[in-house]
Amino acid sequence: MLGVYPMSARGKGFVLPLQICTVYPTLNMAADRKKSIINDTKSIFVVDDVFIPKTKAPLHEICSQNTISLYDNLIKVEAFKQDVDPDLIRAIMYIETSHGWYDHFYPWHNTILPMNVHYKYWKELGFNKSQLQIPKINIHVGTLIIKRIQDRLKDPKIRKIASVYNVLGREKTSEYGVQVENIYRNKAWLRC
Repeated sequence: MLGVYPMSARGKGFVLPLQICTVYPTLNMAADRKKSIINDTKSIFVVDDVFIPKTKAPLHEICSQNTISLYDNLIKVEAFKQDVDPDLIRAIMYIETSHGWYDHFYPWHNTILPMNVHYKYWKELGFNKSQLQIPKINIHVGTLIIKRIQDRLKDPKIRKIASVYNVLGREKTSEYGVQVENIYRNKAWLRC
């Protein structure tokens, strides 16, 4: 049996025998997954997508708030360096900046756009709040988290990767994950 990873920034999907994957621990708790991502240890994250939630139009999407065109060169560089699909980065950045932007209204919130990285939660990756306020570093860290989630999923579909990116302990596909997948397919950032 084979596990196929999605096309990457370099256009090279690759195949891994699942027998190799089964020797790694399966992690479902957010704390265990976080530790695996931070220490870059081998593990498997299982996300069930038998039931795919229906999504509604967001109550507060402001397309003009997205910053993809501003940071597209940084996205391309990080996608290439970390071997991640640049459209996956764009889709997550789009939802975080066009549906989010609550960090401007709630300054005590601990996440920083454009990738909405929670600086206290991910500080063990070696970046502090002031560093994550630099878009280049923020996109690097967000892409690193995406890459490490993707590498740990047996079946790394866009909706699964995004579901875990949003809530690390997620064991089922979330509405957020489906919204990111729809944005990814429709390339919503090109319509702004």
